[in-house]
Amino acid sequence: MADMELDKNKLNPLPHKEAAEVERHEIPDVVSERADFTHPMPKKDSSKNNEKKERSTTTASLKPMEESSSFPLNETATPSPRNAASKMPVERPPLAPWMSSVRPEDGEDASCAKVSFKNDGSPVTTILLEAQPTNIMSLVKFLHRTITLIENQHITAGKKTEVLFTTFPTLGFFNAKHGPLELTSGERMELLRVKENLFARMENASKQIHFVANVHGGAIEDFGAELFLACHHRVLLDPVQATFGFPSIKVGDFPAASTVRRLSCFFGSQRTIEMAPRFHEYSVESIMDIGLLEGHSSPPAPSFLLRLECAMLEFLSRPTQKELLLRKLFFTSGFDTSAVLVSPNPLLKAWGRYAMAAIVQGKCATNNDGTAVRTQEMRSESIFSEMLYTTPAINAANVCSLGCEMKRRVLPSLPSRRFVTFRGEEMQQWDEKMKALSSAKDDCAAVLLDCSQRFINATAQIVASHQDILVNVNVVLIGEEHVARPIISTLPCSVVVSCASPYRVSALGRLQEVRVFAHDSCSSEASETALNAALTYLQTQDSPYVVSRGSSSKRLIAALATEACRLTQHCDVACIERVATDVLGLFVGPFHLIDYFGPAMVIRMLEETNNMNTQGNPLLVDWLPAIAHHALNGMLNDGYLGVDSRRGGFFSYREDGTAIAPNAEVLRRYFSRPLSDTEVADRLLAVVVNECCEMILSGCVRSATDANVLTIAAIGFRETTGGALALADKTGISALVQKMEELSNWHGPHLRPSSLLKCMAHSKVSFASLSDAMIQSARM
Repeated sequence: MADMELDKNKLNPLPHKEAAEVERHEIPDVVSERADFTHPMPKKDSSKNNEKKERSTTTASLKPMEESSSFPLNETATPSPRNAASKMPVERPPLAPWMSSVRPEDGEDASCAKVSFKNDGSPVTTILLEAQPTNIMSLVKFLHRTITLIENQHITAGKKTEVLFTTFPTLGFFNAKHGPLELTSGERMELLRVKENLFARMENASKQIHFVANVHGGAIEDFGAELFLACHHRVLLDPVQATFGFPSIKVGDFPAASTVRRLSCFFGSQRTIEMAPRFHEYSVESIMDIGLLEGHSSPPAPSFLLRLECAMLEFLSRPTQKELLLRKLFFTSGFDTSAVLVSPNPLLKAWGRYAMAAIVQGKCATNNDGTAVRTQEMRSESIFSEMLYTTPAINAANVCSLGCEMKRRVLPSLPSRRFVTFRGEEMQQWDEKMKALSSAKDDCAAVLLDCSQRFINATAQIVASHQDILVNVNVVLIGEEHVARPIISTLPCSVVVSCASPYRVSALGRLQEVRVFAHDSCSSEASETALNAALTYLQTQDSPYVVSRGSSSKRLIAALATEACRLTQHCDVACIERVATDVLGLFVGPFHLIDYFGPAMVIRMLEETNNMNTQGNPLLVDWLPAIAHHALNGMLNDGYLGVDSRRGGFFSYREDGTAIAPNAEVLRRYFSRPLSDTEVADRLLAVVVNECCEMILSGCVRSATDANVLTIAAIGFRETTGGALALADKTGISALVQKMEELSNWHGPHLRPSSLLKCMAHSKVSFASLSDAMIQSARM
């Protein structure tokens, strides 16, 4: 066939854009598969899935804007017509606008409290807490000095003095900014002894000093609850708005032994041991019925069994006798299998031993009556001391300290501290607020819009109606990004705040994930100002936060859920759940987590994180060749050589080579090999660590610390584990890399260690010491 000759003079030149694409060896869109391609819109979930999704986000929503599951959901909102064709804002990389991670000290804690004396008639001394003290240790020592001062001024005169502990209504009851978990282990041991001495002084001074606690409401927790119990008279003015208890027990901050004994006098020994870590979860009004508070009606008399228990404990002298008595006569048969004593949290088990020792060792003596008595008094202290230096206790303290540091970061000052909130429950006030905002835009730090499923349509409408106002102020959207997406597209810059954790019981259960979206035309200064306003608001709400790009918390959940589903090929769901909670230390297993969010939301997580790892979404990775390779190697080594082999291969054969039946032994040994608990745990941990590495390398999170915090908040690693990356450090990075290489050979390339892990192993660097230079090296 003859070649056709073309007249090049008749050819028209390509447009500049298409010519440039051809020069780069790219196929122009007009002739490629992308021509006239319309992206499909996501399908709406069924109403059942929507209801499930609403219930799951209810417990994980930001405190000021709680969502409710009692209303039907609206999956999408209609954006403003004039912006329907506008370009979607680009998500900015995570920024750190804070100037330092710790606020400067406020000075002496004595300035936080005011001590006043009244000598008319009966002397009254009032200790009024006007501001939250900086340090818990200095607060306890200040109370010691104040009691000494009272004794010197009034007791010498022979008059009985009333000492009133109270605070401003906006403060919690005698708690400090820096709690016990932010102290060193040695300082925490000293604090326990100082508290014990304080409460012993208060008890022994009852003939000369009458201590009264007058609480307005709010949090009566940890040391505040101990001081409250140590008082002889207790008044709570607003029980409905108050919480009482010891939420820090589960992370290793135990009340003094004398406090435990006081609780046992009200609740009984068994109930104190089992319920003290959860008192804060119950209504304070229910506590009034047993006499802890001075209610409007006289409390009922203690039960006969409670009075008998207290009397017999007082009568007996030896701790071993007291413990035997409690176990034989007063404890139920299920005490040894109670949630505290068999908890996967080792600190709760330590609490059980500590509380038992505190109850049976008797009252604290004020002077030495003998060596034996002193040894008994030290039993609970020795248990506490042993616990303090264990890895779980140190991990829990580090996690809690990190959460506190996040809430105390020093942010740049804003021109205004006024935040205008548009909560769904206050919808009838929205128009008035918007009018006030239009007249005082300069006096507004940020506008916070409720973007929950329930109110997204109403929020979208008000944004469309008042867009000319909102484009000139900092806008913070409270809710999930996929729900708020129609509103994000209508604003030049916005900050999305979503709860990163479904766990209320976690120390980081209030962790918020913060993301910044802005048009290319929006300056970096404007986006930084909007982010600063959002973080300032979160700090006013006492919420820790992580600034990220992309939904990093959802990425981690998707990675864990995916690998859990893969593991069902080898072991049952119950085994995976047990290993996740007992071996890895998660609050709940991955399948409980999947059920909590619901299939619709988990599928969305998987779709939104389809670039998981460098291998792509693990669900799409072909893992069968790896299994086949190792199975065939195993068969070769074990003598299953096929037709000519005595042992056969996949089938059993007769001497003439005809097949008899499938060889069940081969299928059982090489293709249905059950996984050990260690292998299950290793695979779950490997995918989470790999995903953290990818988030760090891609710049979705600022640091390994932020990634580790998200594993605790989003996935539910217990504080005692320190998080997934702390577990990786404990294993050893080199050992982990080797283990992941072996896992990838058996179970697929998605388990291959990240390039960051390989660089860390080569340089012998842990996540705790990971530097920016190492991260940059791994990116090359």
